[in-house]
Amino acid sequence: MSGFKSPEEFDAWQLAWELKERVFAFTATTSTARDGRFCDEIREAARSAPDNISEGFYRFNPPDFANFIRIARGSLGEVRNQLSMRGRAVI
Repeated sequence: MSGFKSPEEFDAWQLAWELKERVFAFTATTSTARDGRFCDEIREAARSAPDNISEGFYRFNPPDFANFIRIARGSLGEVRNQLSMRGRAVI
């Protein structure tokens, strides 16, 4: 991981973190918060992306890191799908 000292230095981690923050803010609104199951599921998926990037980074093994990046990408796809199913604009 040439030169990076923490996962927070990666653009992908920063963007995933920002999405997570926006999802948490969005699901705290009154109209959305009423659907507890939706809030739990989308928050879990949004939280998963930066967590997986971090976990892969700290394994210090490039093939493992690449796998965790793929998992994070899947979690981001899950967030996108959940928003689409709700008929909401992408955050």
